Order: sequence, then C-alpha cells, then structure tokens
Amino acid sequence: MSEIQVNQFLKIDLETLKNPMAVVGMPGIANVGKNVVLTCVENLKANKILEIFYSDFPAQVLVDDNSILEIPSATLYYYKNKKGARDLFFLTGDYQPSTTKGIYEFSEKTAQIFHNFKVKLVIATGAFMTNTQVLTPKIHVSATTPETLRLFLSYKDAVIMDYGTISGANGLIPVIAYKKFGIEGACLLADTNPLAVIDPLASKTILELLNFVFNLNIDLKGLMAQIKNMEELLEEIKTQFTQRKPSEDLKRQPYIS
Repeated sequence: MSEIQVNQFLKIDLETLKNPMAVVGMPGIANVGKNVVLTCVENLKANKILEIFYSDFPAQVLVDDNSILEIPSATLYYYKNKKGARDLFFLTGDYQPSTTKGIYEFSEKTAQIFHNFKVKLVIATGAFMTNTQVLTPKIHVSATTPETLRLFLSYKDAVIMDYGTISGANGLIPVIAYKKFGIEGACLLADTNPLAVIDPLASKTILELLNFVFNLNIDLKGLMAQIKNMEELLEEIKTQFTQRKPSEDLKRQPYIS
C-alpha cells in the first residue's frame, strides 16, 4: 500500500455541483467533531464516495460487530442538497495520523481532494477545552478571512477565538485548503467538559449553529438522547461518590514498585 491511497466508489458530475462546502470532523477531544459529521451523515443519508488509507494511521486493525477486520481509514461522504443552496461533503475517520509529518501530508491530500470537488468552503469542527463543566457551550470561531469569520458570528452562542492553537487535522485542513487552493475555511470549536470521553452537548451546539447559518435542518433528536444518557450517568456517579464511605483502600498503603 502506498503512503496515501484513495479509493473512490462513486463518481460525481462536477458540472452539477452547487456551491459545495465540506464539514470536517476528524477524531479528537471528546469526539466532538466526529459526532457532528456522523450525525449529519446519518440524518441526511449522505453517500460514501471515497476512503483514504494512510500508512501513518495507527498500526492496528479494527474489528467490527460482525468480527470482520478493517484497516483504519478516513471517509468522505457526499449529499446532493436538492432543497438548499449548497451541496455538502462530510469527512471523518477512525483516527488522525500518528505523526506531525503525517498530519500535514493527510491535510494536504484532503485539501487537494476538496479542490478537485470544487469545494468553496471548508468548516472544521471540534472541541475547545474548558476547566469546568459547561451547561451552555460557546462556539469559538476562527477563519481564514474576516468575511468568513463574520458569517458565523451572527449566531448567538458564537464568540471569536482570539488566542490559542488548534492541533491536528481539524486545524490544518481548512488553512491548507485556503493557502494552497483559495478555499475559504473556518474552525468551530465548542466548549467541552474536560472529563468527557464523548460530549454530545458540544456536538449539538455546533450543529445548531450549522442549522442556523446554512439552514441544514439536521435532526438533533439522536444527540438529545445521548445528552440525556450522559446526564443520567453523571448524576449516578455523583450519587455514588457522595454516598461512599471511607474504606481501608484510603489508608496509607506500603509502596510497591
């Protein structure tokens, strides 16, 4: 297998594309971005059009529910938006590349793919770490141009991200797409609980913004159910913690190396 291999399953008539944009959600903190993309793909029944295999993805295989082995990959989906003004592409994956060089190469390849599909806007989604649990997440927005930045700041929970860094492909893809191909780009990062393994509330907040700005009409019922389950689990953990009595485990134990 070459370093980056792209397998395309579905051909698209480039002449019929309507002002396409891409939403990126590679795995990251609390899988916020990935959950955004998967919710869109499931809700819109977007078509899987290509897979990207890369030797810098972690050296392991995936075992699915039917005990079938799969190599880690990234997947691009396409939705022909018959009612809206834009056709949509969605990118997510099993993992991000393992090295800095790999993240750059993967991001450049992805930007090239978006250019080939005449994408006009790339929106990367992910998490913004906070020190405390947030009940109403804000979305920290950064963009490649002031005009693109203003597009998202009309939403009530959007704020300017005026400091910090964005790690990984979710940060690099929109910037490389802009620098190399002139594709406008933005990063939308929602506040997330620092202890969350998965944060559906943060994902829901980003999707609400996308629905507001682009009129996508993504159904959020699935995420609402995830949020409810997460809240119930947190309450159960809090109850167990407050009811726990001191035990022998908390006494000083001998050091064992």
